[in-house]
Amino acid sequence: MRGGEARVRGTLPLRAMVQGELLDTAILLFRARALPLLLIAAPLLAIEQVVLWFAGAYWLDGFAEFSDWWRVIAALLGCEAVIGGPLGAYAGAAAVPALLGQKVGHWQLVKRMRPLPVLVTMVIPGAAAFPAAYFGLVGWFVIYGFLGLAGVALVIDRPAWPFGALGRSAALAARLGWRGFWARFRGFLVWFGIRVALAIGPITFLMQFGLVANGYFGDWPVLMMWGLAGTVTGAALACFDAVLLIDTRIRTEGLDIALRRALANGTDLAGVLTHTRPTIVTPPLGVPSLGPSRPAAPEPTVPPGRAS
Repeated sequence: MRGGEARVRGTLPLRAMVQGELLDTAILLFRARALPLLLIAAPLLAIEQVVLWFAGAYWLDGFAEFSDWWRVIAALLGCEAVIGGPLGAYAGAAAVPALLGQKVGHWQLVKRMRPLPVLVTMVIPGAAAFPAAYFGLVGWFVIYGFLGLAGVALVIDRPAWPFGALGRSAALAARLGWRGFWARFRGFLVWFGIRVALAIGPITFLMQFGLVANGYFGDWPVLMMWGLAGTVTGAALACFDAVLLIDTRIRTEGLDIALRRALANGTDLAGVLTHTRPTIVTPPLGVPSLGPSRPAAPEPTVPPGRAS
């Protein structure tokens, strides 16, 4: 305690952060929980590669038409909009003890993921993501930017599901001039670039030794390399979403102040993280308002000698 102010000693900073600090903090969270995050991401990315294969990836080469490429790209973007839900749920569960300075095992965090609410909630953006990406991308930008924090919000804020979590995600992303919306896309572009860099090296190595015919998606080894690279970047991007949600709440809801106040008062810190809507109590009919009342007008004085 310094200067009479209670401090929450966590590995994540309890203050507002800029974009670069969000990425650095996400890396800290990812390093602390790398094993479970990768184990969750691996089957999800394997399913993504199967979806890409059946979307027509096996036809793609340098002579494929744009429509064939676009169908696979739309399938990729649709999968990316869904994968962030389960991964974000675990990242959100891991962010809470990292923020509060608590030591919690990996398996205990899995129990806090709320898998059924997360899966049911992500059905809605998942069903709309592929057609939204295929028909012009505009709808996909809305789905990914505004609804992508639903998995994290379900674990940290614990709203009702599915629509409460989706609404909470959209509300947080739209605050401060759509700051969360644009931050998610900047993070997506950063990690997608890293994914390309991680995949290109092994694919080039396989091509040098003749293990694949070309570097396109038509060969299973190429899809596997993209899947392995996506396993790493998808897990890291989920950590970025968890850090972004906490940062948004610090900026707009005073989460840091509430946590320090709870620490000083000795109350439950985890309960402060649960988001509750402010309730407006209206008095019943016949009950006077408690607002400021106007002073009563002074009674007129009658001059002496004029009284009746």
